[in-house]
Amino acid sequence: MGHESLTEEEQERAALYAIGALCQQDIRALEYHLSQGCDACRNEVAQFQQVVGLLGSASEPVEPPAQLRTALAERIRKESSATTQRRSSSPSPSFGRQPDTSTVVAFPDRSASAPRGSRIIVPWAIAAALLVAFGSLFLMMQGQRREMLAQRNALENELAVSRDGNERLARQLDESNQVTSLLAKGNTKTIDLAGQAPAPNASGHVYWDIPGNKWLVSADLPPAPEGKVYQLWFVTPTAAISAGLMKLDRTGHSFSKLDFPASISNLAAAAITLEPEGGSAQPTMPIYVKGTS
Repeated sequence: MGHESLTEEEQERAALYAIGALCQQDIRALEYHLSQGCDACRNEVAQFQQVVGLLGSASEPVEPPAQLRTALAERIRKESSATTQRRSSSPSPSFGRQPDTSTVVAFPDRSASAPRGSRIIVPWAIAAALLVAFGSLFLMMQGQRREMLAQRNALENELAVSRDGNERLARQLDESNQVTSLLAKGNTKTIDLAGQAPAPNASGHVYWDIPGNKWLVSADLPPAPEGKVYQLWFVTPTAAISAGLMKLDRTGHSFSKLDFPASISNLAAAAITLEPEGGSAQPTMPIYVKGTS
């Protein structure tokens, strides 16, 4: 049965398993549990095993202390001397006499008689060291990840600025070519659109191809509020006729090409107003820019 979340004891068992510090019985029990499909325990073991691998490859070799060799040699000498003494003190079997096998000597299980705390101290210390090392590595990796994300975001912003700049220059060049081509035809008229009270700094221009009944309209306006849109009007002495909606880019610039109605013979002005989304049949909002014909 799988776990939704792990207790501290289960996390400790996963850590001890990763470093090979569990007894065989606990190893078999945990491996059987993992074979039943517990994703939480499997992920925990995998993370600790990854940390163990990182520690093994990231740690620098450490020269053992000089006294370790002496202590090890002394330990071997004592063990060898004790073994020799046990052999010399045991009675030698008599020739022609079969050894008595009726009595079985049971040697004490030192691992079973040893205090439990003594068997746990070393694995606990190793597990604690691994957890500290894992925490340090995790924080270091998180810091590096944040740094890489910041660098990537900075590059993306720089590329976006550069891309926007190139696109804006390309649009300006295209608009300039269209205006220059229209004015080169002759018999044209320019209507300058001046900012009104709602937006004194707004401006625009209408380039009118009179024989072809074509308008090129360029305007720079403040961003439209949510649910609002700019609308261009042909203004006559008796009516205001919609010329269509103005589409602005992120900088508030608009450039459009449209047909001028041949039915209008007495144009008095051109104007742009702010209207509800979708436009209006007649102007309902204050005029933002206006120019007389």
